[in-house]
Amino acid sequence: MNPEFFPGFDNGLKDHMRREAHAYFAEILHHDRSALELLDSNWVMLNRPLGKHYDIDGPTSSKFERIELKPENVRGGGLLSQGAFLLSNSNGEDSHPIKRAV
Repeated sequence: MNPEFFPGFDNGLKDHMRREAHAYFAEILHHDRSALELLDSNWVMLNRPLGKHYDIDGPTSSKFERIELKPENVRGGGLLSQGAFLLSNSNGEDSHPIKRAV
């Protein structure tokens, strides 16, 4: 990530994003949730650092918690809206929406 464009982003946040995907998938498996929730859900798995980054209230520690989304939350649930997925084809300076979609 280019710190000039994203001054608050660091390797710790990147690691939290990777762990977010694991926690989300584990929540679906351990609670026998629908596979459709991999694409869209009204909940997310967040810890305090990611909650702050995504501007979502709720998480109180570095442990991942299931957080129900509120109508005012811009971010949706599902793997496609997670930071790790969105960063997967980014060079850290441009979001590359076309590369992410293909």
